[in-house]
Amino acid sequence: MLCLYNQLPNGLFNNKPTEKPNAHNRIFTAGMYDIWGIDSNHNFCIFELKKNTGNTKLGIISELFFYAVYAHEILCNPNILHKNTQNIRGYDELYKTVTNHKINGVTAIFLLGEDWHSQIKKRKEELTKLLNTNTFGIKFDFIQYDFTKINAISTKELE
Repeated sequence: MLCLYNQLPNGLFNNKPTEKPNAHNRIFTAGMYDIWGIDSNHNFCIFELKKNTGNTKLGIISELFFYAVYAHEILCNPNILHKNTQNIRGYDELYKTVTNHKINGVTAIFLLGEDWHSQIKKRKEELTKLLNTNTFGIKFDFIQYDFTKINAISTKELE
């Protein structure tokens, strides 16, 4: 079963254990995984969500590729120490899984509304095949959603 969470911060910082990550000790860009989770096979799953209309940039490909490679390097490497932190939904599950050396891989999914960039639409299969030739074993896929068919649910329905 996959439990989904949103807005997991990512970034690489060179800070001492007593320092908080900030702009002065950031090595390269920091961002947020839009939606993420860990599946039953201990794969870290990233979903890059683009709104239904008005965001048809090709940059979604490099953005998710960067996030997926970064996640693979950080989460699948048993030599990297991780710090347990508070106030990030789902992080306890991620921390427990990573520190038990059980992240087996990364799955990266493009979630796109109906208004994609025309070249992505036209070459989706070709792009998927190319992205999946990576040497890390990261799995990529595209999923199109129809916003008009998504129903809101309350948190009570999730319990």
